[in-house]
Amino acid sequence: MKSSVLIICFLLITSISYSHTGIIYPDPNLPGSTTAGIQEAVNSCPPGGCEIRFACNTTYDITAPATPWGSVINIDKQNLKFKGCGMDSSIIRYIDNFSSSGVGTQNLFNIRGNSRDITLEDFRLELNDTCDTGDCKSSGSALSVFGTSSNPSTVRNVLANRVHFHTPSNDNPNITNLSEPRSVWIRYNRPSKIRFTQCQFHSSGRSFEIESGDDVSIENSWFAWINQEGKRNGTSLLHKYIGVPSRFVNNSFDANGGGYAAITLTDPFNNVNNIPSEFIQFGWNTIYNLGVGETVRGLYFQGYDKGLLSNNTFICESPEECQGIQISDEQDCYDCNRGNTISNNIFINFSDDNNLVCPIHINASLDDNVDNLITNNQMFLDQVSSDGFCGDASQLLLNHISGNYTNLN
Repeated sequence: MKSSVLIICFLLITSISYSHTGIIYPDPNLPGSTTAGIQEAVNSCPPGGCEIRFACNTTYDITAPATPWGSVINIDKQNLKFKGCGMDSSIIRYIDNFSSSGVGTQNLFNIRGNSRDITLEDFRLELNDTCDTGDCKSSGSALSVFGTSSNPSTVRNVLANRVHFHTPSNDNPNITNLSEPRSVWIRYNRPSKIRFTQCQFHSSGRSFEIESGDDVSIENSWFAWINQEGKRNGTSLLHKYIGVPSRFVNNSFDANGGGYAAITLTDPFNNVNNIPSEFIQFGWNTIYNLGVGETVRGLYFQGYDKGLLSNNTFICESPEECQGIQISDEQDCYDCNRGNTISNNIFINFSDDNNLVCPIHINASLDDNVDNLITNNQMFLDQVSSDGFCGDASQLLLNHISGNYTNLN
C-alpha cells in the first residue's frame, strides 16, 4: 500500500513538476488530462500565486469535448503568471468542429471570478473551428476576460505581453452563417485595468471585442484578419462598446481591403444605467489597406463621446474611394457622438465620391453628431477641389471644423 502511494505521488510530481520556487511545468501528455495539463497546473497553484511555465518548441493540444457556451481552461486565481518561450515556440491549441455540433461559443482561456494580477507572456493561444459547410455559428475567443455578477466586476489587473491570439476558421464560400471567433473578448460588468503590449490579434471573426471593460489599453500591437471570412459586413478588427477610459496607441491595423470597419466605437445600450461610452484615446496608430465603398470604414463612430483621436494614419489600399472616419448614429443612440477631438491625422490615397465616400464623413442626425472639434488633419485626395469632408452639409455646420488641409495623392 505504501509503495503504491509513493508511486502515485511520484507520478503527480513528475507530471506537473511543481518546484519550491513556485513554478509549475504543465505536462502536455499528462494521463487523463483533456487540457494538456494546463487546467491541472492552474488548479495546483497555491493561494499566494505561482508561475505556470510552458516548454519551448512545444504544442499543447487541447482535447476537451466542446460544450455549449463552454470555456476550456478556467482561471479564478490571484498572482498567476503564464510564461512561454515565444509566440512560435510555446503554443496552446484547440482544434474542433464547434459549429456543426451545435456547440457554438467556446473560450480557450477564460479569466473570471475574483481573478487579479494575471500575466500572460510569450506564447500563442489558438482556437480553431473546423466547420466548413452549412450553418457555422461558432463564436467564443482565444482569451475571454469575463466579469462577475457584481458591477463593476472584481476581475482586474490583467497583462498580456508578446502573446499571439489566433482564431482561424475555414474560408468556405458555401458557409451560410459564418462564425465569429474573437481573438480576445472582454465582457460582462466591466472588468478593469487590462493591458496588452506587443501582441498580435489575428482572427477570422471580430478579432478584439471589448463588450464591457474599464481602463483597457492596447499598445504596440498588430491586428489583422486571417482570411476573406473575417472581412465581411459586421466585423471589426477592434470593437469597443461600454466602459471608460480606454487607450489604443502605436498599433497597426491591416484592414486587408474589407470588413465593416477596422475600428468601431459604439454604445449599443444607449447609455443604459449611466454606463458611458466615452473618454477613449486613439493615437499614433496606422490603419492601412482600407477597402473601397461607403460601408467599409477605417474608424466608425456609432455612439461615442469625448474621445481624442489624433496623429493616426489612414491609408487606402489603392487610390480609390475609401471611407476614413465616419460619424453616424446608425445604432440610434441618443445625445451621442459629441465632444470628440479629431486632429492631426493623415489620410492617404483617398477620393471624394458624390458626397458619400471621403476621409471624414458626418451623417445627418436630429440630436447627435454635433460639437466635435475636427482640426489640423492632412488629406491626400485625387482632386484638390474637395475639402475632404462629406455627408450632410447642415450637419457639418454643427461641428467645429477648421484648419484642415488637402493635397493631391
